[in-house]
Amino acid sequence: NVKDNKKDMSNFFCKLHLLANFASETDKVLNSFEKILLQNDFETVFAFSGKECGAVRLVRTTCKAFHSRGSEEAGVASWFNSFLCCRNDKSFFVPFIGNHFNILYYNAAALYYHKDAITVFLNAWPNPNNLLKAIKEDITNLVFIAEVRALGIIDKLLTGPMWRTIESLDSILFLNPYLLRLKIRLSSLCMDAFSLLFANGKIFEDTNLLHQDAVYTKLFECSQNDEFDSLTVQSLEIIFHAILVILERQCADQLPGGKYWNLSNSVAEAASNVPVTNKASESDFAILDLMVRTKPNANVQTIQALTMWSQNQTLEWLNSKTDKERKQLLEYSRTKVTMMKNKYDERKEALKKDKAMHLLAKQEG
Repeated sequence: NVKDNKKDMSNFFCKLHLLANFASETDKVLNSFEKILLQNDFETVFAFSGKECGAVRLVRTTCKAFHSRGSEEAGVASWFNSFLCCRNDKSFFVPFIGNHFNILYYNAAALYYHKDAITVFLNAWPNPNNLLKAIKEDITNLVFIAEVRALGIIDKLLTGPMWRTIESLDSILFLNPYLLRLKIRLSSLCMDAFSLLFANGKIFEDTNLLHQDAVYTKLFECSQNDEFDSLTVQSLEIIFHAILVILERQCADQLPGGKYWNLSNSVAEAASNVPVTNKASESDFAILDLMVRTKPNANVQTIQALTMWSQNQTLEWLNSKTDKERKQLLEYSRTKVTMMKNKYDERKEALKKDKAMHLLAKQEG
């Protein structure tokens, strides 16, 4: 019986990647939406070529121009930040580099907040380069700005709160009721999303999940433009259709009828310590990528030691010890250096021999 139970393996998937998949599908449906409304006009004169829709293009190019980690050649981040400082304001943009899961929606919200300031800044900028010309052209497009507003609203009411919920849960199974709530709300909102144009609109019940800052206030201001509001609502409904399809497809196991919805006690107990995300391993690979680029001559042991030192918070752990305990631990670790190096060399040699045997077997075959 024990062996039979061990044969069944539960497969769960990182729920932060769900947000990244939402963004990919959003780009596709907004692209189709723009082609219907704008025909061939969504490819503007200075627009950078690519397959992304105009709204996503505008968010990306704006961040390239106005964030310090954007374009080194064409960006004007320092000038824009000084301009905002003179207006008693600050930039809400964050870099695309190093951010993956909610970056499109978050920066879209920031763009909508800064759109008026960006327009004033660009009108006053002498001899703009092609990047700034592209932004100036795209930011005057009513359809693009309505889509950007819709993306920002989704950040404040859906993806942002969902991320904070995911971060707060200890087990992936605790996410089931939130996913069901999201499915029910999206089924309604994809038919009529007009209620989300107002500050009292919500998707999740817990209002503590909302980040009600200056960007939030700007997104829900009355536009006094019925056409603009209509385009925003249409964009929201189209995006919600796309997100609902992804949700039902990729979270089917944790929704009613799925194999992880009503679990037996044994399976629930076994899966109770499954994390909601694989952010820890993503972080490990991010550190590995950084080490390979910044320390190209470092060996595997060095990279492994630096990664473990950072991720395991070794320094904080050592600082919590007394001076005597710390000295003993450091002395003990020094005595193990030679042994660890020898084990590493043995393992490397074994792998080399194993590869040689496989190559020989292929040649003989």
